[in-house]
Formats: sequence, C-alpha cells, structure tokens
Amino acid sequence: MSTVLPLKRVVRGVIFNDTNHFLLGRQRSRQLWQLVGGKIEPGQSPLEAMVDELFHEAGLACSSLELVHTEFLLWFDHQEIIECFIGQAEDTHEMKPDGREIDALGWVAPDKIWGFNLTDTTELLLQRLSEQGHFL
Repeated sequence: MSTVLPLKRVVRGVIFNDTNHFLLGRQRSRQLWQLVGGKIEPGQSPLEAMVDELFHEAGLACSSLELVHTEFLLWFDHQEIIECFIGQAEDTHEMKPDGREIDALGWVAPDKIWGFNLTDTTELLLQRLSEQGHFL
C-alpha cells in the first residue's frame, strides 16, 4: 500500500532594494540563510502569502511582486510546492527581523550569494532563477 505524503504550499521571494541587492534572512534554528517566505495559509493566494510573510519576517512592503517560478519538491516526509516571486522593496529603513524564525536580515549582491551558507531550497531556487535569466 502506498502512502500519500502531505502537501505543503509555500512562497519565497527574491526581494531587491534600490541598489539591486536582494534580501536574505538567517534562520534562527539552523543558522542558514534563506529567501524570505513561508507557508500559504488556507484561503490565501500565493501573492497574499508573500505580502504577509515579507511584512511579518522583515517588516517590509514590496511593490510589483511577480510570480516567476513554481518548484515542486519531494521530501522524505512531505511534498512541497514553492511559488517564487521577484519584487522591489518599498522602504528598507524600517526593515527588521521578526526574531522568532529569522534572527538576521541582510542585503546581498547577486554575485556574492554563493559565499553564504544557504538552505538547500534557497540554493536550488536561486540556481533555477539564474538559469531562467532573472538575475546573476
């Protein structure tokens, strides 16, 4: 008998500032850097989830969010659909990590990203987006 793995739907964002650096947050639990994002709640659209996660994790608003990539991942204990957005941060002066999940935030030049200790998912998404010509 086969087991159906639970499905998680999440969003991640490549959010740029006015100097074309993008936002990474460091996970409090594992001390790895990741794209800001999180779970899509029932009844939420991916765009609504991205707006909410960006505000809750970083205190930022973002204009012109565009869905640019969808990734399907099969993990040992669940399936995951990741909706990936690109957008421009509106006001970076009020940026602050939420402290619960993210303990540090930073703006990174695209050519410096590979020097960070990234989550596997963030590394995969950045590679995919780079291959598609979105940046890097």
